[in-house]
Amino acid sequence: MLIRASEYSAQSSGIKSQLHMARNRLGLEFIASFNSHLDLELKSYNKEIKVLESKIERLRDGINNEDEQDLNNKLCELDEVKLAKKLKKMELYYQAMLKLKFKRLCCEYI
Repeated sequence: MLIRASEYSAQSSGIKSQLHMARNRLGLEFIASFNSHLDLELKSYNKEIKVLESKIERLRDGINNEDEQDLNNKLCELDEVKLAKKLKKMELYYQAMLKLKFKRLCCEYI
């Protein structure tokens, strides 16, 4: 009887280990998928940042007094876009966390 109990314990341990590994794989797949989604969501911000950075670089190359104000405006605009990108990223993370928390709570009651 003790041998049988120890066999069941070993099987149970193996199953728990497999379940843990499967859960970890799912977590890694979710993170990879979420990062792909995040890249798509932030693509327009990245494009706008690149455009502004190239405009700023061109202004810096041929700077004179008249262009200084335009350069400052572009730098401010770049900062605003970078901030908007960070806020969007935080919002997406927060939404994902809320959904995960909700699903976790639902699973606990099942």
